[in-house]
Amino acid sequence: MRTKKQKLKGIIVWDFDRVLFDTDRMVDDNNEIFAKYDISPELIRSILDKANIQEGPFSWALLVRRLKNKKKGVPLNSIKREMQSNLLSGRYVRSEASKVLKNLKSNGFANMLLSFGSPPYQYQKIKKGCGPQFCRYFDETAVTLGKKYLKFRSLVKKFSNIPIFFIDDTNEHLAMVKKHTPSVHTLQYSAQSPLGAVEEWIHEQVQRYDSSGNHSARG
Repeated sequence: MRTKKQKLKGIIVWDFDRVLFDTDRMVDDNNEIFAKYDISPELIRSILDKANIQEGPFSWALLVRRLKNKKKGVPLNSIKREMQSNLLSGRYVRSEASKVLKNLKSNGFANMLLSFGSPPYQYQKIKKGCGPQFCRYFDETAVTLGKKYLKFRSLVKKFSNIPIFFIDDTNEHLAMVKKHTPSVHTLQYSAQSPLGAVEEWIHEQVQRYDSSGNHSARG
């Protein structure tokens, strides 16, 4: 995180999947690849649902292990190469993401990426799927298997004099952050809406924050 000397206007903590990254499109593309090898979306879904209960968030290694047990003779290396090719193409980064992140950074905000999931898999999507320029818009990038609200406790304590924002698509994460750190401005957002609207909302919240003279969150 940059220093206070640089006069931060606020800190924006972004979720990754379905906010800045088009996860649904990636899933659809992956299902098309699986279908070429006679692997149904229902089989993949059942594997992932069971894995999430027993072993935690998705990872490629987990899927490979399960597929080997469920379907013999599947060319897993070929499937992985096709999926990697799609990921490296950069096609899943939200079209507005770079512009919005750049605008906010240049206007005095610190962007932070906080993603929930298996760190090796999530970092691969972030670094390889989005590219180095995308990553440079963030002052900090973190992937966790724990509770997101724990990160906000330290942020609120360290940056008590500026507004902190949390953008996520999941009600559970937003509710927990609001419960444990009520001063944080939260917004539920998914990729179906224009990302530019989030930028406008942040600026509106900062104006209210500045004019009110207090640190109470309004979102």
